[in-house]
Amino acid sequence: MHARAKFSFLAKKISADISLPRLFGSPETGLTTVLFHHFFYPGESRESGRERLRRQLDWLCSRYVPVAPRNIPAGLEHGALPRFPVLVTIDDANIEYPMVEDLFRSFGVPGLRLLCAGWSDMVEPHEAGAELARIIALLEWGD
Repeated sequence: MHARAKFSFLAKKISADISLPRLFGSPETGLTTVLFHHFFYPGESRESGRERLRRQLDWLCSRYVPVAPRNIPAGLEHGALPRFPVLVTIDDANIEYPMVEDLFRSFGVPGLRLLCAGWSDMVEPHEAGAELARIIALLEWGD
């Protein structure tokens, strides 16, 4: 099955299979999502940013149970998610992720890295990343 067709099928299946109360319930029974947009502040040293992230992950894991993205559809459908489940997503921080990936692993937090497709329509063929932009546009919009 083509990647776009798989994604479309999965999105439709998730939409049809889950109800909003299960997705947006209380923090104990619903799915909490945390989005990391950047890991380092402008001018912040790598050590300082990593220490801050370590404290954030420590706090998060002391209160929530990280869930792998692949387990969420079935977990929501069958009510099989742990109490206080959390999905961690990473948007636009992909260039910084290799500098902190070991912290996520050490806390057992699977991160769902998302590619931003919106910029792909503005990329010229000669620009760096143009091939990736075309792939994303194909996945998002088809032919």
